[in-house]
Amino acid sequence: MKEEGNFRVDLVSCEYVWVDKNIGNVPMNTKEWCLYYNAEVTAALQYEGRQIFLEPNWIYLIPPHTEVYGTLLSSSFQLVLYFYLPSIHLNIEPGIYKAPAIDIVIDRVTRLSSMAEKDRYGLIGQLYSNLLVSYTLSQLDITLSQRTVIDHRIQKSVAYLNQSYTQNIAIENLANSQNMTREAFSRLFKKELGRPPFDYISNLRMNKARLLLQNSNQSIKSIAQAVGYSDQYNFSRLFKKHYGMSPKAYRLSHPKE
Repeated sequence: MKEEGNFRVDLVSCEYVWVDKNIGNVPMNTKEWCLYYNAEVTAALQYEGRQIFLEPNWIYLIPPHTEVYGTLLSSSFQLVLYFYLPSIHLNIEPGIYKAPAIDIVIDRVTRLSSMAEKDRYGLIGQLYSNLLVSYTLSQLDITLSQRTVIDHRIQKSVAYLNQSYTQNIAIENLANSQNMTREAFSRLFKKELGRPPFDYISNLRMNKARLLLQNSNQSIKSIAQAVGYSDQYNFSRLFKKHYGMSPKAYRLSHPKE
């Protein structure tokens, strides 16, 4: 990697959008760089005959002119950045690269996705985008993705969770459905996705709650019930632990567009 001058990202687009799984394979071969983040396993990339599932807690980077197609396993919100790097030259082959989404990265992703569209292209949005891109580029030497498939038992469980996370879910029942003990299932789930099952379910619920707080007029009690919590106070405690503020404070700081 050779750096020339000051690092700068020229943002082409920064979108946090709901994408329907019925759109089929989407070509992603462009002249720009692409940075992709998905909080759940709801998408995969087709590259050189391989299917690469996009795992949570990872940022994916696709260099220009990489012949790749995106496929949705279920409808979901996705953060996608397209950009140029005019100030540096990178000697890197086409492919799919990934970097672990450490806490500060997840925080910036969350902030970007919560912004009004026009603000993503403002000063703060550009700073967040620059941080995501510069961090991911710094990891390129060690993060070329060699993985093609998540264990089929975890794939099936994730597909179920993505559709049913608002229900009362017992990990033991999930494990039984895959003919595994609870302990073995939990170990495999964490190995494949980087977090235990309950954390994955909680993340799904918190992300949905965040969107409802920002984009609906539902009461906090109704939102708690909508995402699977019968106790509003327990929901508020978990939400604050997850996002660092109460549901009420989050709604006030993220008004509807």
